[in-house]
Amino acid sequence: MAISIKAIKRGDLDVAAYDRCVRYALHSKIYAQSWYLDAISDSWYVLMTGDYEAVMPVPVRRKWGISYVYQPPLTQQLGVFSENSMDFLPFYKEVLSRHIHIDYTVHGAQTPPFSKAKPNYILNLSTYENFRTGLSKNRKRDLEKASQQKLTFRYIKEWDSIHNLLHENPRTFNNPSIAQIEDLFSCDKNFGHMEFVAVFKEEKCLQALLFGRDHHRLYYLYPVVLDKSARTTGASTYIINELIKQSINEIQTIDFEGSYIPGVQHFYKSFGAELESYHHIHKSFFTFFKHART
Repeated sequence: MAISIKAIKRGDLDVAAYDRCVRYALHSKIYAQSWYLDAISDSWYVLMTGDYEAVMPVPVRRKWGISYVYQPPLTQQLGVFSENSMDFLPFYKEVLSRHIHIDYTVHGAQTPPFSKAKPNYILNLSTYENFRTGLSKNRKRDLEKASQQKLTFRYIKEWDSIHNLLHENPRTFNNPSIAQIEDLFSCDKNFGHMEFVAVFKEEKCLQALLFGRDHHRLYYLYPVVLDKSARTTGASTYIINELIKQSINEIQTIDFEGSYIPGVQHFYKSFGAELESYHHIHKSFFTFFKHART
C-alpha cells in the first residue's frame, strides 16, 4: 500500500511534534532538530507521513528562480526520521520528483537512488578505562606530551570569548561562517546542545573545538587549530580525551564525522573509531537538461 507524503512549510510546522519525532527516531541526529536547521540553513521544509510519524527535513535555496536542495554546513546527515522501521524509498522518490538539482546527505539506514556512500567514523563508548585501553600508541604518546606540556582544557561559555578566539585563526570562515556558528549558539541557548572547548598552554589557546551533544552522541563538528604548536604538544588528542572523560557517563557514542583524507581517517581510527557509512544523493541541473533534450 502506497504511503501518503505531504510537504509542510517551515512556518506551518508543529515544532514540538516535529522535534519529538526526530528525538525518538531510530536514527536520530542533532542536525535534523528544528533549532539546528533554523540556525544553519537558508530555508527548509518537511516531507511527512501521518501526524509526524515520519519526517524528512529538506534544506532549500533558490537560483535562477528554481528551488534546489543543498546540504548546509555543519550538517553531515539528514534523511528520514521515524521511531519505527519503514521503507524510506517513497520519501527519496518524492524529493527527487520535486527538485531538478539535489545535493543532500542522509544517514546510512537505507541506500537511496542517485547516491554514493561516504565515510563516517564513530566510537562507541562504555567506560573511560576501556576508551584509554583502545587508544593507539601514537595517541597515548600524545597524551604523555600533553601532560609534560601542562596543557589545560576549558569550556568557553561566552560568545564574545569564542568570537575572539575564532578571529585569531588565520583561515577565512566561509563554510561555516562565524555568523552561522554564532546563530547555532543563539538558537541553542534553551537546549544546551552546542558547546565550545579549548586547549591552552598557560594563557595561549592552541586548539578549539565546536561540538554538539544530544541524548546519545557527541558530534565532533568543527576543530580549529589556533597555534602551530598544537601539532607538537598533543593538543588534538588531549582535547578529545578530556571531552570524553567528562562526558563518558552521559553519552554512548562520539561521532567524528567523515573525511576522505587518509591522514584524518587514520587519526580517527587511532582512537578506536569504526567506519559507519552514510549516503550522498546527487542530482544535477545538467543531468536534467541533458535528459530533457533527448
